[in-house]
Amino acid sequence: MYKKLLSPVVVLALASPCAFAEVELLAHFELNGNAQDSSGNVADGQIFGNVTAVQDRCDNPNGAMYFDGNSSYIKVTDGTFLTPRKAATVCLRANVLEPYRINKHHVLVSKYKSDSSYQTGFTILVDNADNLRMWSKGKNLTELSDFPDMLDFNDYGNWNHFCLVDDNSNITTYVNGYPYDVKTSPDDVYADTSIPLLIGASHSGNGQPSSHSFATAYIDDVRIYADPLTSNQVKNIAFEACP
Repeated sequence: MYKKLLSPVVVLALASPCAFAEVELLAHFELNGNAQDSSGNVADGQIFGNVTAVQDRCDNPNGAMYFDGNSSYIKVTDGTFLTPRKAATVCLRANVLEPYRINKHHVLVSKYKSDSSYQTGFTILVDNADNLRMWSKGKNLTELSDFPDMLDFNDYGNWNHFCLVDDNSNITTYVNGYPYDVKTSPDDVYADTSIPLLIGASHSGNGQPSSHSFATAYIDDVRIYADPLTSNQVKNIAFEACP
């Protein structure tokens, strides 16, 4: 295991039982009381609504951010840099605080667009039927597509680590360092999208944050990599020691 990142980096060396592998870090939002990207690669996030600093899973003050579920989110202005197949791995920690809400989801991170031609982007959310859902898509609507299986979610009020890995062949989803589903990646066409990355919400059809998406949650340590992480690398992040 390795320590939580405390300084800007672009390339990380992650331990595995067999070797060290370099992986490119596209963005890292540590959410230590602010919305800065510590990788230095993309614009810092902009806070909207009531997003406030709270203790993280290690009881570090100002170590995570609280989203109150009421038009509160972080917006990261970005065009094609963080789109799928450039962003092969998306991981974060979250403590989702509320169970089932009528017509509302807890969207933890999203850069996803759906229009008359394409569905493209990635999302991690807990939906209003208590399902954990993660996907990476980029399909022409004339093609077939698929989602990784949903996972029943009832672990409200506790910290969990979620990770989505798309290696161009398979989409693998992880919870707390362990894979729970693998699907063949069905999408050959990936359209670029200029929509921002949102933490704590997702976009509606008009390009604005959806009123049905605002998370009530603590969110921490959002990492986006250009490379598909191995299962051991995901586990190393999920089980990293408290600083």
